[in-house]
Amino acid sequence: MNELNPHELNPNPYAPGVVQKKEILSEVETVRKQYLSHEASVKSIGVVCVVGGLFSIVSGADLVAGGNMIAIALILLGIAQFVVAIGIRKLHAWSKIPATFLSVCALFAVPMGTLIGFYMLYLLLSKKGTMVFSPEYKEI
Repeated sequence: MNELNPHELNPNPYAPGVVQKKEILSEVETVRKQYLSHEASVKSIGVVCVVGGLFSIVSGADLVAGGNMIAIALILLGIAQFVVAIGIRKLHAWSKIPATFLSVCALFAVPMGTLIGFYMLYLLLSKKGTMVFSPEYKEI
């Protein structure tokens, strides 16, 4: 990679000897473009968690009205899904473990939950998923 010269701040891209910022950022941009699609897919897990959280809270509230004690567990699960959704959307590394747990739980909701659960596990645990949650990617 070329070294920066003192004229780097010169806004004229045609000035002799000026290193283009595109050349400097090309490696970072390449990595970002390589993982951007996977990042968007991972962030979509947050949307799935929000929908699941809403469903759990509404179901729990309905059961509370009926006097069922499982209602508290469903409401707490819904709140947990909201927290995980926020972490996933912001690509916080801590959210990967609870999201993986929720994905495994989804596997038991045959047939759609199984498909969604497998896809979520792929997004979270694949090589690209590991990179998207890494501190190096966060810097990019």
